[in-house]
Amino acid sequence: MKAMIEAYQDDLYCHCEPPSTELRLSKEIITPLLTRWAARYAEALKKTNPAGLLAALGREMFDTLDSKNTGGTPWASQWIKAA
Repeated sequence: MKAMIEAYQDDLYCHCEPPSTELRLSKEIITPLLTRWAARYAEALKKTNPAGLLAALGREMFDTLDSKNTGGTPWASQWIKAA
């Protein structure tokens, strides 16, 4: 199973095969999230034990790619099930 997450035009385009499923997140949605995630990641790396912070960040990223906050296709769940 192959999954790709890439910039496409002004969107973040997520697609995989099989199953053939995709998710597009607009620049307006994804840019602030990527900025916030990068800042949180950088702060977590300054900690002695960042595991909890990194796990929370990963869950939030997964939920976004699974459209839990955007109402789109549950892309990440379909990707995991096919793996």
